[in-house]
Amino acid sequence: MAKRQPKQVAKNSTKKKVKPGFSMMDHLRNISENKLDWDKYTESDIKAYSPYMINKWLSMSSSLVEIVNIFQPVSMQIDKREHYKLYSGILPKQKIYIRYVKGRKEVSYKPELLDWLTKYYELSKTEIIEYLDMFKHLGVYEEKVPEILKKYGIPDKKIQSLLKN
Repeated sequence: MAKRQPKQVAKNSTKKKVKPGFSMMDHLRNISENKLDWDKYTESDIKAYSPYMINKWLSMSSSLVEIVNIFQPVSMQIDKREHYKLYSGILPKQKIYIRYVKGRKEVSYKPELLDWLTKYYELSKTEIIEYLDMFKHLGVYEEKVPEILKKYGIPDKKIQSLLKN
């Protein structure tokens, strides 16, 4: 078997640096701060433009959430160019600070605990989870839930295991 020879690379060869398309932050900057004309967008920039993501990011700004809420139904029915021009025309020419709003961390509760509390409150499991979240927020979770479970004759050791997430 013959050994493969490595490819010879010319000493003076240079790789072309390809300018990547705009990122989502670039698009947001172009809509508000730079007011870049849509006609100057390249094909890759247009491809990277997502009306859904623009709406999502703009809605994270407390000062813009109402504007996005008003225009969102319309903005999902028009093409990218019109969407860009809509927001570019509405938003003031200034830098916008958008703080990313993370989703709520899901807290899981033991199914047996949910069963006991649905029986006590006669509510759905979804509503019980909301109650438990509210109890934790108010700081009464460690006091209120064991009190309810004791009414059903559940031993303290079992209550402590149910309360652990």
